Amino acid sequence: MAREIVTGSIPVRTIIMHCFDPRAAGVAQAVADHFGDEVYPGELLLDATCKKMGSTATVFP
Repeated sequence: MAREIVTGSIPVRTIIMHCFDPRAAGVAQAVADHFGDEVYPGELLLDATCKKMGSTATVFP
Protein backbone atom coordinates (compact mmCIF):
# COMPACT_ATOMS: atom_id res chain seq x y z
CA MET A 1 0.00 0.00 0.00
CA ALA A 2 2.73 2.48 0.95
CA ARG A 3 4.55 1.91 -2.35
CA GLU A 4 1.42 2.77 -4.33
CA ILE A 5 0.98 5.99 -2.35
CA VAL A 6 4.60 7.06 -2.83
CA THR A 7 4.72 6.01 -6.47
CA GLY A 8 1.57 8.01 -7.18
CA SER A 9 2.97 11.08 -5.42
CA ILE A 10 6.53 11.35 -6.70
CA PRO A 11 8.48 9.75 -9.53
CA VAL A 12 10.36 6.76 -8.13
CA ARG A 13 13.37 5.22 -9.84
CA THR A 14 15.62 2.99 -7.79
CA ILE A 15 18.90 1.36 -8.73
CA ILE A 16 20.76 -0.51 -6.01
CA MET A 17 24.35 -1.52 -6.62
CA HIS A 18 26.76 -3.07 -4.14
CA CYS A 19 30.43 -3.10 -5.02
CA PHE A 20 33.51 -2.55 -2.89
CA ASP A 21 35.86 -2.47 -5.86
CA PRO A 22 37.56 0.96 -5.93
CA ARG A 23 37.30 0.97 -9.73
CA ALA A 24 33.53 1.46 -9.29
CA ALA A 25 34.03 4.86 -7.62
CA GLY A 26 32.74 6.70 -10.71
CA VAL A 27 29.51 4.72 -11.02
CA ALA A 28 27.30 7.28 -9.23
CA GLN A 29 28.44 10.05 -11.59
CA ALA A 30 28.03 7.75 -14.60
CA VAL A 31 24.43 6.96 -13.55
CA ALA A 32 23.65 10.67 -13.12
CA ASP A 33 25.16 11.44 -16.54
CA HIS A 34 23.34 8.55 -18.22
CA PHE A 35 19.87 9.61 -17.05
CA GLY A 36 20.61 13.30 -17.61
CA ASP A 37 18.08 14.61 -15.09
CA GLU A 38 19.86 13.27 -12.00
CA VAL A 39 22.10 15.29 -9.68
CA TYR A 40 25.41 14.03 -8.32
CA PRO A 41 27.19 14.94 -6.10
CA GLY A 42 24.77 17.80 -5.30
CA GLU A 43 25.01 20.38 -2.56
CA LEU A 44 24.36 20.11 1.17
CA LEU A 45 21.24 21.80 2.51
CA LEU A 46 21.81 23.43 5.90
CA ASP A 47 19.38 24.89 8.43
CA ALA A 48 19.81 28.27 10.15
CA THR A 49 22.25 26.76 12.65
CA CYS A 50 24.33 25.17 9.87
CA LYS A 51 23.17 21.62 10.66
CA LYS A 52 22.83 19.31 7.69
CA MET A 53 19.18 18.93 6.62
CA GLY A 54 19.64 17.09 3.36
CA SER A 55 21.17 17.26 -0.10
CA THR A 56 20.18 18.26 -3.61
CA ALA A 57 21.69 14.98 -4.86
CA THR A 58 19.33 12.49 -6.46
CA VAL A 59 21.96 9.74 -6.80
CA PHE A 60 23.54 8.37 -3.62
CA PRO A 61 26.52 6.02 -3.73
